[in-house]
Amino acid sequence: MFSSVRTRRKLWLIVRHEMRQKDVLTVEDGDGEEILPVFSFPEEAEMFVRLEEPGVGWSAVEATPGEVASALCGPYAVIGKVALDPPPAVCGDGVIRLVSLGREAFLDVLLGGEKGTPSRRVLHREDDVGLPA
Repeated sequence: MFSSVRTRRKLWLIVRHEMRQKDVLTVEDGDGEEILPVFSFPEEAEMFVRLEEPGVGWSAVEATPGEVASALCGPYAVIGKVALDPPPAVCGDGVIRLVSLGREAFLDVLLGGEKGTPSRRVLHREDDVGLPA
């Protein structure tokens, strides 16, 4: 499932633009840990928004793997796990933990590293961090 991330050029996040600020949608697992849902296709992200009904202003936004990595290494570094293409039904009952991967492992897959091999380089500058527009 996660190995296909490397071959994709685009991913989709669920983002809300509010007062010159971009927020990324995260979901909680049953223990209160924040998980970032990342989608392989825009239709999956849009379906997630429709069925989960996170509130007003959320929409699917295209992102490169580098933009996702920058977000996970910058403003969203506190996120512990990533779920690739989670179906909406798994978010409410803690099952999302079963379909998620740790942030570091996801970054290794995303950036093409091998287990035990550092794959991250400088991903962002302090003045240029954020999510796609």
